[in-house]
Amino acid sequence: MTVEWIRAVERSAAKWKAKSVLYTTQLIRASLDGQPNTIEFLEKEFDLRLRDIVR
Repeated sequence: MTVEWIRAVERSAAKWKAKSVLYTTQLIRASLDGQPNTIEFLEKEFDLRLRDIVR
């Protein structure tokens, strides 16, 4: 499956919140199931609703 990037920022403006329990992984494929803190962070920082765009 190909990723369609709908929001992006320059590397120098990377989004991160230290000590916030955000989900991270080095795996190629990962799931955000059960990761409400990460979903909330992404939706806020990138001004989107994941449920509206996930197919």
